[in-house]
Amino acid sequence: MAADPAARDFLTTTEIVAAARARLSGEVWDYICGGAETETTLLRNRYALDAIAFRPRVLRNVDKADATTIVFGAPRRLPVLLAPLGGMTVFHDAGALASAEAARDMDCLMMLSSVTEPGLDHVAAAAGEQLIYQLYVHGDDRWLGDRVDKAVAAGVQAFCLTVDVPHYGRRDRSLLHRFQLPGRRP
Repeated sequence: MAADPAARDFLTTTEIVAAARARLSGEVWDYICGGAETETTLLRNRYALDAIAFRPRVLRNVDKADATTIVFGAPRRLPVLLAPLGGMTVFHDAGALASAEAARDMDCLMMLSSVTEPGLDHVAAAAGEQLIYQLYVHGDDRWLGDRVDKAVAAGVQAFCLTVDVPHYGRRDRSLLHRFQLPGRRP
């Protein structure tokens, strides 16, 4: 998948956000930027992040800066994990494939939601060894065992078990716009 040629021209995250906002419908933008219920936790998280400040250390031994780290016993180029997101096809026709290719190319990890399209087999092939699988636990033991076996066979590095979502959560922003991700029950 080729990157957008204009993406090479981005100098700030503000430019990236503006470009994403211009490409997405209002409902999809609200979904990706919104949170559960009335978004109180989202606001508290934002305030907590805003309370953190970096202390600049200008001209202090930066000739050998190195962001590599070790995760699951393997060296990684960046200490970054692409978060799981269901319904990625509403953001890009390739769905999770685009994120998987980016994770592989940048040598960082991607957590794949078990409800994202295309499915595990396609995404695992694109991600290489960069994949963590977020598995929604909502089937019987046999169903769960089958999903685990498929993920292991696909080369998944680790699992994230999600047990708190027996049904899709309430998102006031999405309700206001009558928006629902394809394949999700209200």
